[in-house]
Amino acid sequence: MKHMKWLLVITLAYGSLALAQERTVIEMTDGRITGVRQVQVPVSPAMPSFAQADANGDGCVDRQEARNVGILPNDFNKFARKGCLNEAAYQDAAHF
Repeated sequence: MKHMKWLLVITLAYGSLALAQERTVIEMTDGRITGVRQVQVPVSPAMPSFAQADANGDGCVDRQEARNVGILPNDFNKFARKGCLNEAAYQDAAHF
């Protein structure tokens, strides 16, 4: 099982490199194109921060808040205590 987790971590790490995207920036002066360049678009983290997940700011990420940000759909109870993820439990879930 640990080998599978490492394989998943490595796959995601290298796979995210392929997800890096660029956008084209066109610079114009007086209605004329003066430059065109490619700019890297940053890749957002796979798991939102605790503050982003804790929508109501009560210091607890409940099942609905976790569902709203798309995390832990099946594993919520492995990390939650009394239906809540505190910040430490949330960080543990991020490294699971």
